Amino acid sequence: MFKNCVNTVFIRGGFLSNITVSVPEEIKEKMGLFPETNWSAVARKAIIERIKLLEKMEKQLSKSSLSEEETIALGRKVRKAVSKRFLEN
Repeated sequence: MFKNCVNTVFIRGGFLSNITVSVPEEIKEKMGLFPETNWSAVARKAIIERIKLLEKMEKQLSKSSLSEEETIALGRKVRKAVSKRFLEN
Protein backbone atom coordinates (compact mmCIF):
# COMPACT_ATOMS: atom_id res chain seq x y z
CA MET A 1 0.00 0.00 0.00
CA PHE A 2 2.41 2.73 1.19
CA LYS A 3 6.04 2.08 0.45
CA ASN A 4 7.21 5.12 2.40
CA CYS A 5 4.72 7.06 4.49
CA VAL A 6 7.39 9.04 6.36
CA ASN A 7 8.97 12.03 4.63
CA THR A 8 11.72 14.20 6.05
CA VAL A 9 11.81 17.96 5.49
CA PHE A 10 14.53 20.45 6.43
CA ILE A 11 12.99 23.54 8.08
CA ARG A 12 14.58 26.33 10.17
CA GLY A 13 17.86 24.58 10.78
CA GLY A 14 16.33 21.22 11.70
CA PHE A 15 14.79 18.17 10.15
CA LEU A 16 11.08 17.46 10.49
CA SER A 17 9.48 14.20 9.43
CA ASN A 18 5.97 13.89 8.06
CA ILE A 19 3.86 10.89 8.99
CA THR A 20 0.45 9.78 7.80
CA VAL A 21 -2.23 9.24 10.43
CA SER A 22 -5.43 7.38 9.64
CA VAL A 23 -8.64 8.23 11.48
CA PRO A 24 -12.19 6.97 11.01
CA GLU A 25 -14.34 9.05 8.68
CA GLU A 26 -16.54 10.12 11.64
CA ILE A 27 -13.51 11.64 13.38
CA LYS A 28 -12.38 13.34 10.16
CA GLU A 29 -15.83 14.92 9.83
CA LYS A 30 -15.71 16.17 13.43
CA MET A 31 -12.22 17.57 12.85
CA GLY A 32 -13.64 19.46 9.89
CA LEU A 33 -15.99 21.30 12.25
CA PHE A 34 -12.94 23.02 13.74
CA PRO A 35 -10.89 24.24 10.76
CA GLU A 36 -9.02 26.75 12.91
CA THR A 37 -7.40 23.91 14.86
CA ASN A 38 -3.90 22.91 13.85
CA TRP A 39 -4.43 19.14 13.96
CA SER A 40 -0.77 18.49 13.17
CA ALA A 41 0.18 20.39 16.32
CA VAL A 42 -2.42 18.45 18.33
CA ALA A 43 -1.02 15.13 17.09
CA ARG A 44 2.58 16.27 17.61
CA LYS A 45 1.84 17.28 21.23
CA ALA A 46 0.07 13.97 21.92
CA ILE A 47 3.00 12.01 20.49
CA ILE A 48 5.53 13.99 22.54
CA GLU A 49 3.51 13.49 25.74
CA ARG A 50 3.20 9.75 25.09
CA ILE A 51 6.94 9.46 24.48
CA LYS A 52 7.66 11.31 27.75
CA LEU A 53 5.33 8.96 29.63
CA LEU A 54 6.87 5.85 28.07
CA GLU A 55 10.40 7.08 28.78
CA LYS A 56 9.45 7.77 32.40
CA MET A 57 7.88 4.32 32.73
CA GLU A 58 10.91 2.69 31.13
CA LYS A 59 13.24 4.50 33.55
CA GLN A 60 11.16 3.38 36.53
CA LEU A 61 10.96 -0.19 35.27
CA SER A 62 14.71 -0.38 34.75
CA LYS A 63 15.11 0.10 38.52
CA SER A 64 12.56 -2.59 39.36
CA SER A 65 13.59 -5.93 40.79
CA LEU A 66 10.23 -7.56 39.96
CA SER A 67 10.02 -10.23 37.31
CA GLU A 68 7.62 -9.83 34.38
CA GLU A 69 5.23 -12.33 35.96
CA GLU A 70 5.29 -10.48 39.30
CA THR A 71 4.66 -7.19 37.53
CA ILE A 72 1.66 -8.63 35.67
CA ALA A 73 0.25 -10.07 38.91
CA LEU A 74 0.69 -6.74 40.69
CA GLY A 75 -0.96 -4.91 37.79
CA ARG A 76 -3.96 -7.22 37.99
CA LYS A 77 -4.30 -6.60 41.74
CA VAL A 78 -4.15 -2.86 41.24
CA ARG A 79 -6.69 -2.96 38.41
CA LYS A 80 -9.05 -5.07 40.52
CA ALA A 81 -8.75 -2.69 43.51
CA VAL A 82 -9.32 0.38 41.32
CA SER A 83 -12.35 -1.26 39.66
CA LYS A 84 -13.80 -2.17 43.03
CA ARG A 85 -13.32 1.38 44.34
CA PHE A 86 -14.82 2.85 41.18
CA LEU A 87 -17.88 0.59 41.32
CA GLU A 88 -18.48 1.44 45.00
CA ASN A 89 -18.84 5.14 44.17
